[in-house]
Amino acid sequence: MGKEQRHPIISGLLALVGVGLVVGVLIGLVVLGATRMLGLGGGDENDGGKQAASDEASMVVPSPQPTDTPTGPLVTLPPGESKDASGKAETKKQKKQEPKIQLRSGQAKVSPMQRIDLAGTYTQGGGAILQVQRQVGGSWEDFYSVDASVQDNGSFATYIETGRPGVQRFRMKDTSNGKTSNVVQVTVTGG
Repeated sequence: MGKEQRHPIISGLLALVGVGLVVGVLIGLVVLGATRMLGLGGGDENDGGKQAASDEASMVVPSPQPTDTPTGPLVTLPPGESKDASGKAETKKQKKQEPKIQLRSGQAKVSPMQRIDLAGTYTQGGGAILQVQRQVGGSWEDFYSVDASVQDNGSFATYIETGRPGVQRFRMKDTSNGKTSNVVQVTVTGG
């Protein structure tokens, strides 16, 4: 074998190494971007110890664990509503069967990143998509991309996880018409 035959082989090997490096760099960038989008990376050293909102959630699904039975109410009624002796909500102004989103939480108190079950009913809302929202300061923000589809019977269910300690307020919002549910409160104990 002469020099002319080795030269194409070396060129081929160098090309393979070059392609491998380019593919490796591209895969690394995609993985880095995905970890940042999913909040799996660590916090920035220059942020003064504050974590970005995207750093609070994780795609890790925890193992099921028994939870304490809540001692307080799980449904917060909108202003102007009260419960009668039978426990049914009644309004000061009774309206004709207006579509209504009723939300309840399966837990009143959780540890950081413990599952919070959200479920409820949306009368006449079959097929609607409801977005989970969290109150931050005085405004409502979408809670990542967590949503729930309303079944034909009007029921819906989803779950969330948060590491933000303190009393957290959540509601559901119909993405098609902007109607919102009642607010539920869940206390997240300090980590």
